[in-house]
Amino acid sequence: LTSLEAGRRVLNDDPHNLAGYYWQAESARNLAKLAFQRATSLNPNSWQGQLLLGDIYRQRKDWDAAVSHYNAAAQLKPTSAAAYLGLATLSWENGSFDQAKVSLNKVLELDPENAQANLELGDINVRSHRFDEALPFLQKSLAHDTHHSLLVHADLGRTYAELGQVDQAIAELTQASAMDRSGEIHFQLYKLYQKQGHAKLAQQALAESERLRQQDAQDLQRHLGRATQLGKGGETKQH
Repeated sequence: LTSLEAGRRVLNDDPHNLAGYYWQAESARNLAKLAFQRATSLNPNSWQGQLLLGDIYRQRKDWDAAVSHYNAAAQLKPTSAAAYLGLATLSWENGSFDQAKVSLNKVLELDPENAQANLELGDINVRSHRFDEALPFLQKSLAHDTHHSLLVHADLGRTYAELGQVDQAIAELTQASAMDRSGEIHFQLYKLYQKQGHAKLAQQALAESERLRQQDAQDLQRHLGRATQLGKGGETKQH
């Protein structure tokens, strides 16, 4: 609350101060979480409350607390797919794919058209190189995903490429290219354009892939440098 008020005072003096807006937004977000946690503690039998607490703890990477609240939500409302999707997403994000599939199958029993569950099952199959199995899940996810997840397009592009459907692969990867941070998607486009004999497009994709790869390496180096400096600061304080 003190931070929220401080941000407000800063913006009163300087309406263009970006830091003021950031701290005001961050403070409001945390106050909302605290208020929600308080409300849930007053009504622990609310399955929606347990579900949202699970989401909050998953975002904080407090896995044990998240699982506990998702399980509580599932017990309170066993006919809802939402709690099982929370458990599945937690496992999927952490690379526990066998565990994720158990929860995802439960989600699809309750909600066969669930876009996120179909995406996650499709993505797991892509990572396991089971492209024939991945395709129907990814297509269903895209059909029911109103936000048109870039990851769906990326996975579909890779799947179509592996299945020899080059035109479809290029179309999907082009849509997914906005999420490319490491240059991998553009490198896939480079290889596909080469197959089609589009030398100029292939060269452009390769150049962009190399630019993104170098930028990603530089960003990683800067991140490591900041982490090192923070570590040295901590050591100094300890001394």
